[in-house]
Amino acid sequence: MNPPPPISPDPPPEDLVPLAEGVMVEVPAAPVPDFGVPPPEADSFWHGLRALPRVVWVVAAGLFINRIGTMIWPLLTVYVETHFGSSATGPVLVSLGLGSLAASLLAGHAADTLGRKVCVLTSSFTAGVAALALSQAQNLPAMMALTAALGFATSIGWPGLNALVAESVPVSRRPQAVALSRLAVNLGFAFGPSLAGWLAASSFFLVFFCDSLTWFLFGLIALVGIPAKEVVVRDWGRFRQVLPSLAESFRAARADRGLVRFLSSQLLATLIFTQFGTTFSLVMRDAGCSLEQYGLVMGLNGLVIVLFEMPLTAYAVRHHLGHRVAVGMLLFGLALCAAPFTRGVGGFAVLMFVLTVGEMLWIPAASLYVTNAASDELRGRYQGLSGFTWSLSGVLGPAGGVMLYHASPVVWGGSALVLACLGAALAAGLRDAAGVPLRRPSLTR
Repeated sequence: MNPPPPISPDPPPEDLVPLAEGVMVEVPAAPVPDFGVPPPEADSFWHGLRALPRVVWVVAAGLFINRIGTMIWPLLTVYVETHFGSSATGPVLVSLGLGSLAASLLAGHAADTLGRKVCVLTSSFTAGVAALALSQAQNLPAMMALTAALGFATSIGWPGLNALVAESVPVSRRPQAVALSRLAVNLGFAFGPSLAGWLAASSFFLVFFCDSLTWFLFGLIALVGIPAKEVVVRDWGRFRQVLPSLAESFRAARADRGLVRFLSSQLLATLIFTQFGTTFSLVMRDAGCSLEQYGLVMGLNGLVIVLFEMPLTAYAVRHHLGHRVAVGMLLFGLALCAAPFTRGVGGFAVLMFVLTVGEMLWIPAASLYVTNAASDELRGRYQGLSGFTWSLSGVLGPAGGVMLYHASPVVWGGSALVLACLGAALAAGLRDAAGVPLRRPSLTR
């Protein structure tokens, strides 16, 4: 008896190839880096957002509460000049940057060896202690030591947190995961600086206390909400081999030409970004704006991101990642270049809007790039390398920016535009470096 003929035969799936007549075997598809324009998919950006797992929403809730307490950073320059004199600003900002720089060298390795949750909890609770202790600093050496401790504590957990979010979703959902995290951060930031300005007008201690409180709350949310499997310490033996691991990580990263280009552009851009929370407060003060007005303008940054970043990301994700980064950097540089010529809170609000549009184009795309560039075993360390550029700019940018601004506000603004143009030129070429299938470096061969 002959078998019945097949009805409406379909072509074999793309991942099946014929081994012999009537026999198909599955061959895994070759991985394609997700760097450039993503392929069109049946479901939308918004559907993917709703489909994000619980842990991503838990992290977002923690980030929202934590960023409501983002009060020390926007007002640190003004606080130091008021209590310790203008000559103390540079050393304190350098101390903050050095603490963050030290953490960035260790954070990625710690996240990959000790676990993501361990790093997040360590960061949250130590930052809460450091923020509260900072309010009691009575002299410049104590202020420098405590700001270094705060810089270390706040930076040690970010690579682990970013890696945790990235690993909780498939590659196709990472734009939504990054967008949700950014929404939470900036929704909190829309309230934090504005509240800080009002609190600082009556007592700077309240600024430090609220910042500390929200770090502790973030730690409690992470303790309860991040999956229990992340509590387990992975490998203390590997963690102690931090220096050899760092050397291996830098060698692996150096082999990734796209990452080297990206990190170079990001270093230039973050030198500008550090002016946003440091020298920018001096620009507004010298233009006659009050602390309350400065807080409102800073809060506008978060409000604009909350209202427009999701729709902008849903549109921009169809376009090439490197071009988004480049345009964002240019807008950021143009806004700071115009700052010394701006007068009145309305003018600074317009500048903040332009600056924020640049941020919305640049930072989400940059976060997505470094997440997708890494293999699983190097993801924490790639996040650490990205954090290293932010921390290095945190050492060089604030102190250098304050010195340059005091020498010549016009030169300060022009320098920001020059750095933005250089960073944008590097970012625009990212497709050539990473938009084609490249072998992703690995610690094992």
